[in-house]
Amino acid sequence: MEEDDKILYVHQLQFHGWPQGGVPEDYTNLIDFIKQVKMKQVETKMSPMLIHCRSEFAVNNSAKIFFNRDGSGSTGTFLTLYQLVDVLRSNSTISIYNVIRNMREDRMDMVLTRVQYLYIYDTLQQAQLTPEKTRTLTEEFKGMDDQTLNCKAVQEFSVS
Repeated sequence: MEEDDKILYVHQLQFHGWPQGGVPEDYTNLIDFIKQVKMKQVETKMSPMLIHCRSEFAVNNSAKIFFNRDGSGSTGTFLTLYQLVDVLRSNSTISIYNVIRNMREDRMDMVLTRVQYLYIYDTLQQAQLTPEKTRTLTEEFKGMDDQTLNCKAVQEFSVS
């Protein structure tokens, strides 16, 4: 490495809940993940990011690379939601169809199945109905020791 060379940091985030050929079961986890990606972008001043939803990759732009086993269908689903979650909260009019059509100009087959298309609508509806959290779970649990985390989990999930 030369003295003039800059170090480029690439941040990697991974979403585990995306099944092969399907869509995530839980809307909330994906919405929270999208928010974490957006916060990380601000925090890292838009440095390159790898977003894994499974294994293979599709390039969105120079600042982000999205990985996914299903390729374009799931990547398109993620990117559509990524673009529209904030727009929805600002009470702007959105067109899911236009977002997908614009993405397909760069890469065909973005959002492949009817299930993926409907999932986008359902997730955006869920995002609109879900109150905005001020802190992510990661922030909430940061710094807690194992005993405190276990007590919190038992308290939250105990059946009365």
